[in-house]
Amino acid sequence: MSDIANFGDWRRFRAWLLAVAVAMIGVLWIERSGIADMSASLYVTSQLMWGGHILGGLIFGIGMVFFQAGVFRRTWCGRGRVICAR
Repeated sequence: MSDIANFGDWRRFRAWLLAVAVAMIGVLWIERSGIADMSASLYVTSQLMWGGHILGGLIFGIGMVFFQAGVFRRTWCGRGRVICAR
């Protein structure tokens, strides 16, 4: 996302989307061909825990700002916030 925001370059984002699509198709093929049972996977659940995902994302984002990483920090510090003093 930083390449898109900073340079308007979508190549890396498209590469990630392609990688996700290939992984999804590969897992589907492995499951359908009977090589592996994906229902026993740690990542397959019957529920989506929205609260945990949102909280985890917020904590991750705050950590990225505090440790001077990512585009959001540059945006936040660009407005003269005291927290960004080096």
